Amino acid sequence: MSHPRGLLLLVMCCFLGISHAQETGDFRSVGSGNWTDSGNWETYNGTAWVAATSYPGEVPGTNDVYIIGGATIDLGGTIP
Repeated sequence: MSHPRGLLLLVMCCFLGISHAQETGDFRSVGSGNWTDSGNWETYNGTAWVAATSYPGEVPGTNDVYIIGGATIDLGGTIP
């Protein structure tokens, strides 16, 4: 008995989604404002999103940066 192609596609999409999960050092926006304001960011610590103490790029080790829908982040500063 073979599986329908739709089921195979669904399973493949699930695995692809898992492979692009958060990693320690990722940032996501929690509001709108200036990029260099750490209050606009959360960072992923390996298990949970927590309030950031720096902005993305300020400290080496920044991975992915996500601007959450509806947020506007101004790049008006010097970003390393």
